[in-house]
Amino acid sequence: MDTVSTRKISAIISSEHRVERVFNKLTQTTVARHDITIQGDPSAIADKFGTKYVEPDVVQRSQDAPKKEPYLEDDFGWLMGFAFSIPMFIGIVIGIFIIGDVRSLTDNLIFGVLGAIVGGAVGYLLSRLITLSRKKAHRKQENQGGFVIWVTITNEDQINEVIDILKNYGATNIKVE
Repeated sequence: MDTVSTRKISAIISSEHRVERVFNKLTQTTVARHDITIQGDPSAIADKFGTKYVEPDVVQRSQDAPKKEPYLEDDFGWLMGFAFSIPMFIGIVIGIFIIGDVRSLTDNLIFGVLGAIVGGAVGYLLSRLITLSRKKAHRKQENQGGFVIWVTITNEDQINEVIDILKNYGATNIKVE
């Protein structure tokens, strides 16, 4: 293996779904998770460029573009689970300990179930709002041209492997820095 100084490969990927597939393939075959970053959140992009959604080649050309670790669908699944379950738990606690009588099994059952239903409904609405907001942000960035991904590599073999994977998943504007 020929060692090279640490270098970065950047590319533009058209959709969030493809970013996730590229990320999974890269971590399975070539690089570690911490070696991959993607463009920052829309708020970080707005701080740097003045608008939340910019063309990816503008982000790619920038020397100090906002970057973050990839936030994948399974990570988002955890967020949705918590967004749903925490309000449900709070509803159960309120139903049993505040509204109901702790000494009465019937009260605990009735108000616990009612609290779970109300909390579950609030959790469902919260999770739907978060999901819709995320999809809207991804759609806006995809309409701008896609997402920028940076991969840190440390040897010549990785350069070729990473470029091949990026090309296989339709990445454009691939640059080795």
